[in-house]
Amino acid sequence: MNLLSNAERYCSEGGRVRVAVASGRDGAVALSVSDDGQGIPPEHLERIFDRLYQVGDVVKQREKGAGLGLGLAIVKGIVDAHRGTITVRSQVGRGTRFRVALPRAPDERPALPPSPTLAAPP
Repeated sequence: MNLLSNAERYCSEGGRVRVAVASGRDGAVALSVSDDGQGIPPEHLERIFDRLYQVGDVVKQREKGAGLGLGLAIVKGIVDAHRGTITVRSQVGRGTRFRVALPRAPDERPALPPSPTLAAPP
């Protein structure tokens, strides 16, 4: 939800938010959330996952309903807890794309016993 709400918040008027999910390598799940909004300046990309870090004019962002700068830190924490990865690509004036890859959960279901063979009637 944090990735989606950020994409919607920073999307340009009449812009688009795209969400895609696909099978990744080794059965991993790959999620992509992108927008065609204002983009993130390169000098901020290394810090956007830091708690309380915000890009741009915080006062103006508050007026538009922005949060406290915790959303991406929460996303990163959840992804890390599941041994996944999150990457970001952004271009000022063109938009931003976040990609999350989560490993496939191990198959922990117990093996089913063999089916009993039915004897043919005499």
